[in-house]
Amino acid sequence: MANQKGITIYTVTKASISLDPLAAADRTKEGALTKEETFDTDAKKAGYYAPMIQINGHRVDRGIRSFSLDSTGFLPICTFSFQMVDSVFLSVSYPKDGDIFSLYLRSVGDVYKPVRMDFSIISVDSIPVPYDADSNDDGQFQYFTIVGECRIPGIYTQRIKAFKNKTSYDTLLEVSQELGLGFASNETNVSDSMNWICPNFSYYDFIDTVTKHSYKDEFSYFDSWVDLYYNLNFVNLGNNYSVGEFTPETVKTSIQDVPGIDINNDTTIPGKEQEFVEKPLIFSNAQALAGTMLYPLGYTLISQAGQNTNLSGYVTTLQMFDGESDATEDGYIKYDIESITIQEIPENALLQKGRANETIYKNEKRSVWVGENKTGDNAQTHLNYLHAPLQNEINILDSEKFTLQLEFNKFLPFVYRGQVVPVLIWVKGKGARKRNAGNLPNKEGDTTGENVKDNFLSGNYVVSGFEVFYDPDTGSLGQIINLCKKTWYLNSSGELPKVSPSPTGVG
Repeated sequence: MANQKGITIYTVTKASISLDPLAAADRTKEGALTKEETFDTDAKKAGYYAPMIQINGHRVDRGIRSFSLDSTGFLPICTFSFQMVDSVFLSVSYPKDGDIFSLYLRSVGDVYKPVRMDFSIISVDSIPVPYDADSNDDGQFQYFTIVGECRIPGIYTQRIKAFKNKTSYDTLLEVSQELGLGFASNETNVSDSMNWICPNFSYYDFIDTVTKHSYKDEFSYFDSWVDLYYNLNFVNLGNNYSVGEFTPETVKTSIQDVPGIDINNDTTIPGKEQEFVEKPLIFSNAQALAGTMLYPLGYTLISQAGQNTNLSGYVTTLQMFDGESDATEDGYIKYDIESITIQEIPENALLQKGRANETIYKNEKRSVWVGENKTGDNAQTHLNYLHAPLQNEINILDSEKFTLQLEFNKFLPFVYRGQVVPVLIWVKGKGARKRNAGNLPNKEGDTTGENVKDNFLSGNYVVSGFEVFYDPDTGSLGQIINLCKKTWYLNSSGELPKVSPSPTGVG
């Protein structure tokens, strides 16, 4: 079994960022919101079917047309479009310089912590509409699209500071505390103690620099991001992408999945209380999971393999000068770095090292001169400071060559980036795909009515990011989850041609 502690991302400290009050006070009858239109995050429907969004005390989600909360980059990005239902927004509440918008998303049945975030407004776009002097709309039918970035006060402020004799873990922990962020990680035992200098960088850039130069060993690589709960995550992805057998997390999932109208009892079926069951976190299209939050509405596979290979190649040749090294007489050091792979390649396994049974990938190299590496008494950085960015980058690009996208008709608050999640995809029916899926010997294909596991799409994945969206047609929230893995397994069944596993010893 895999080390559960090594793959689970634990919260070390909690966030302390102050958020704007999410409420609109009652106003006079001459102007504004009635009591029924004010925010109430205790109401059963608040943020459940649609996001609650407030700008300058004005609720803009009442005319919402689209919504996306993107957690695939370093900071969460929120984009939404809405139509004014009155003209107050344009004349009174339109965002001025430095203004923000507030977001609230509620989990099903209040089982999990809701999402409550403030966003710095990056842009507001709109298309002019003809003005009708004979109407009373005052432009209320105008559409706006707003883009916001997770608001972290001070993250773009330039600073000069030294973090003396600290590891990357300790440095980022201290930075998170200064910014009011929480801190979460699956790794404390890094081997990169040094004096980390922030040379008039913003903490936004400094976090990126420290993460890129973080190092533990040859089997590790690191990335960082801020999640929906204001935690700075510092994660050893090498642990999670190399996991074998492990015990999946247990989550609480609803067992009814049809949006209803009886929101007073927090139900999804009118007149019936919402029911929850505990299940292992395994995403699957198995019929046994239909009606739960673990059953995807659809799935597809996205490839960036060619693009990522163009960026990093398969092998990076590092070149540097180290006058104090005993490795060479002239101090010139040169060696190759490849992405990490499993040590022993099982039958029917494919590694992301070019075409199967070819070694042409070894010629797809990138050469990098990193300068002088000072060791011994003159060392100013940790031993692998120049090596780490190349190892981290080539492995992250390799991990994200293929992405399995799963779509759900609910917001799944128990899913987080870096999480290891098993996926079981079953092939149904009696078509050609089914006859060529599964573990039967080649030339044989299952023709029974039983479902067959698709070995290529199934396996242990890592959540590389996700998007929470609003569907105006159904009037409910949904989610697209991006899942990645490094090792793929062939289906052996069927008459269609197969490609053989990569040669033993690759990587």
